[in-house]
Amino acid sequence: MKLSYHSLIAINALFLCLVCNVYFFTLISPSLSFFKLFLVGLLLFSLLGLALEILCLSWSAKFVLGLILLLSAFSSYSINSLGVGITPDLIHSVLSANPREVKETFNLSLLSWLLFVFLLPCVGFAFVRFTPSRLLSKLFFISFYSLLSLILWFGLIGKEVIFLFKQNRTLYYVLNPISPIRSTIQYLSDLDRKTLVYTHIAMDAKLLKSQKPKLIIFIIGESARSANFSLNGYAKNTNAYTSKQDNLVSFKDFSSCGVITAISVPCMMTDYTHKTYTKRYLSDFRDNLLDITQRLGIKTYYLGNNGGGCIGNICIRLPKEQVKFYNDESLDEVMFDDLDSLLTQSKQNTFIILHQMGSHGQNYFQRYPQSFATFKPTCDTADIQTCSLESLENTYDNSLLYTDFFINAVIERLKMIQDRFDVALWYVSDHGESLGENGMYMHGGLPYFLSPQTQTKVPSILWLGQGFEAYLPILRQKIETPLSQDYVFHTLLHLWGIETQDYNPLLDLLQNH
Repeated sequence: MKLSYHSLIAINALFLCLVCNVYFFTLISPSLSFFKLFLVGLLLFSLLGLALEILCLSWSAKFVLGLILLLSAFSSYSINSLGVGITPDLIHSVLSANPREVKETFNLSLLSWLLFVFLLPCVGFAFVRFTPSRLLSKLFFISFYSLLSLILWFGLIGKEVIFLFKQNRTLYYVLNPISPIRSTIQYLSDLDRKTLVYTHIAMDAKLLKSQKPKLIIFIIGESARSANFSLNGYAKNTNAYTSKQDNLVSFKDFSSCGVITAISVPCMMTDYTHKTYTKRYLSDFRDNLLDITQRLGIKTYYLGNNGGGCIGNICIRLPKEQVKFYNDESLDEVMFDDLDSLLTQSKQNTFIILHQMGSHGQNYFQRYPQSFATFKPTCDTADIQTCSLESLENTYDNSLLYTDFFINAVIERLKMIQDRFDVALWYVSDHGESLGENGMYMHGGLPYFLSPQTQTKVPSILWLGQGFEAYLPILRQKIETPLSQDYVFHTLLHLWGIETQDYNPLLDLLQNH
C-alpha cells in the first residue's frame, strides 16, 4: 500500500483530532453550534498537521507519528474514559507510581484502548510505503497548515475558542496531545533543584516535661473526601465505629494542601502551607515534623501501606529500623501487628505515623474485606467509568467504612495504654476524590484552584485521650470553622509540648482564637 508522505501526516492529524479528543469536544459542544464545532475541529486538525509536518522535517515520519500516537493513546484513555486532565501533578504521579499502581492501571479497558489507538495504527505503518517528499513540498504544506490556522483563528473561530478556554480552564488539560506535552514540559522545568540548599528548622526546639510520656498517632488517609463521612452529615453511616467514641471531634470544613498525595503529605508534615508549598520537591530540602521529634528524643516511627516509599521523603532520615512498608495488595490491617508491638514495647515519648492505602482508586472494591460490603450494589471493577453512580458510591463508601473501622481499632488500642501514656490520635486524609460528578473521576486531573471540592475537602478527625481532654472544648468550637492541612504541623508541635521560634500559634487548632 502506498501513500504520499503528506497524506500519512494528514491521516494521523485527523485520527488524533477525532479519536483522541472525544472528551474535549464533549466539553465544548454544549456551547457551540454544529458549524462552529466543525470549525474548532478543523482548527485543531490544522494545528496538529502543522506540528507533525514540522517535527517530521528533522526525524523519521514513522518514528514521530508512532511516538505521538503512543503518548496520545495513554493520555486519551485517562482523558476520554476517566475525565482526568493531564497536569504537571499527574505527570509527577505517573512517573513516581509504584509497581502496584502500574499493575492496576493496566486493565483490560486500557489494553483494548492501546490496541485500537496505538498498536493497530503502528501495524498499519509497517505495511505502508509512502512516497518521499522534497523540501519544497514540505515547506508548501507547512505554509498551507499555517495559513489555514491563521484564517480559522483570526477570521472565523478564534474569539470563540479564547472565550471557551477562559470560561472553562479544564480545556487546557484535556487537549490531546498538546496537554500532555505542555504539562510534561512544565513538570521538567520544575526539576532544577540545584539552587536549593537544605534548611534545618526548629534547631532551638525544647520538649516540655510531662507527668507521663506521650504516645501520639497520626494517620494519613488516602483519597477520602469529607462529603462522604457521616460524622460530617452524610446520609449513609460511613462512620459506624468512630461515631460511638467520646472525646472525638470531626472538622467539617477541612481543606487539603494539594489534590495529589505527593503534594499534600509533605506539605502538612512541614511548616509549609498551601500557599508556600509551590514545588513538589521542597520537602526534600527542609526538616519536617518527623525530623524534629526524632531529634528531640521522641521515638518516631513510620508504617506505610500506601505502596512503598515515604511520600515526599518525610521519613527518609529516620533510622531504618523505625520505618516499614508493606506488600502492595495488603489491607490496612496489615499494620496492626507492628503497631501492637510498638504499643507494648514503648516506654518513652513515641510518635507513630500510619499511612493508609485507604480508598486509593481505581480499585475501590479491593480496599476492604467482603465483610465490609455493607452498601450495595457495588462496582467490582477497575473500569469505574462503566459503573452506575450508585454502585460506585456504594463501593467507595464501603472503603470509607473500613477506614472508619481502622481508625476506631487504633483508638481502642490507645485506650488500653492510657495508664502508661497520655494518648492522642489524629486522622487526616491527603486529598479527596471525584466519583463521576461532572464526568470527573479520582483526583489530580486539574490544578488545585480548578479542582472540585470533592477533591479538596477532606475528613479530619481528632481523638484526645487521657492527658489531652482539656483541649476538647476549644476544638469543638471549631467544628464548622474553615480549616486546612496548614494547621497540622503547628498543632502537633503543641500536642507534643515542643517550643520553638518556628511555631506559629495562628496555625494551631489548640489555641483559643
